[in-house]
Amino acid sequence: MRKHVAIAIGTLALTAGLAASGCTGDSNAEAESPVDITTLRAELKERFGTPPNEAPWYRHITAVNWANGQLEITTDLSPKEYEGSDELRGWICGEPLKLAFEQAEPDTISVIAAVFGVGGVALGGCG
Repeated sequence: MRKHVAIAIGTLALTAGLAASGCTGDSNAEAESPVDITTLRAELKERFGTPPNEAPWYRHITAVNWANGQLEITTDLSPKEYEGSDELRGWICGEPLKLAFEQAEPDTISVIAAVFGVGGVALGGCG
């Protein structure tokens, strides 16, 4: 029993240490990304956010970042709006992830994407 308690306490201490060391956004997580996030954002906007190629789903994306070892896509959608459309979910999560894979060196990237809505609510992901 003591071994389990020690492991649990060690895990909590590690988690607290990681948060204190900058995993809450204070560190430059994007520098650790396997893709250039600035280039990814620019290409996503060029392909889907500018006329004449403007996609209706693109306007819902408010941010694309690298954090917590994954691509994080923030939207202006509520859970009901996001879950109500399989097509919308596929585009919003799938296209940025597809671009990340296109930009990375072959066989060097293992990326998943998480999608967040209004207020930072987790909406789902893809990988």
